[in-house]
Amino acid sequence: MNIDATMVGALIAGAATIAIYSYLYEENAVYRLAESLLIGLATGNVVAITWDAVRRAAFVPLVGGQVIWIIPIVLGMIMYLYFLKQYSYLYRIPLAFLVGVGTGLTIRGSVSANLIDQLVGTINADFSNPSNWLMLLGIVASTLYFVFTFGGQGKTGYYSQFHSRFSTLGRWFLMAAFGATFGNVVQGRISSAWGRVGSLLTPPAIYEVPIAIAIFVIYLIYRKRKHT
Repeated sequence: MNIDATMVGALIAGAATIAIYSYLYEENAVYRLAESLLIGLATGNVVAITWDAVRRAAFVPLVGGQVIWIIPIVLGMIMYLYFLKQYSYLYRIPLAFLVGVGTGLTIRGSVSANLIDQLVGTINADFSNPSNWLMLLGIVASTLYFVFTFGGQGKTGYYSQFHSRFSTLGRWFLMAAFGATFGNVVQGRISSAWGRVGSLLTPPAIYEVPIAIAIFVIYLIYRKRKHT
C-alpha cells in the first residue's frame, strides 16, 4: 500500500478527531494534547497569514516607491510599545485610529446590509407571491414591537389596542426567527460532527478506531485496578 501525503493527513485528522471526542468520557491528557495542537497550529496559521498580508499590502508597495505606506507601518510598530512600560501610553494613538476607522467601516457596512438593503429588498419584492405578504406583515409587526412611544400597558384607545395586538404578533415572529436561527446553528453543528464521525468510518482513518477502542479498554482496566 502506497503512503502519500493525503493518507498521512487523513490518519492525523482521524487521530485528532478521536482525541477530541475522548473528552465525552472525561478530560484527559490526549484531549489536552489535541487541544494544544489545535490552538498552536491555528495561532501559527494566523500569524503566517497576517505577516503575508502585511508584506504584500504594505512592504511591497513601500519598496516599489509608494512612500505613503510608511504611515501604517509606523502606526503598526507603535502598537508593540504596549509591552514597554515606559512608552506604553503611545500605543493608544494607533489603537484610537484603528478603532475609529473600524467603527466607521462597520457602521457603514451594517447600515447598508442590515437596513438599506433590507428596505430595498422589501420594497422591490414580488407581492404576487403570498409569502412576501407574510414577510411584510412580519417586518411591520416586529418593528412595532420595538416602538414604545405610543400604546403600552394601561393605555386605552383604538391605536393602543392595535399596537398591543400587533406587537404581540411581532413577538411571535421574532420568536419564530430566533428559533429558526438557533435550529440552523444546531443543524450546522450536527452536520459538522457527523462529517467528522463519517471520516472515521472511511479508510484509512477507520483502521485507527479499533486501536483507539483497545487503548480505551486497557485504560479502563488499568484505572479499575488502580482504584481497587
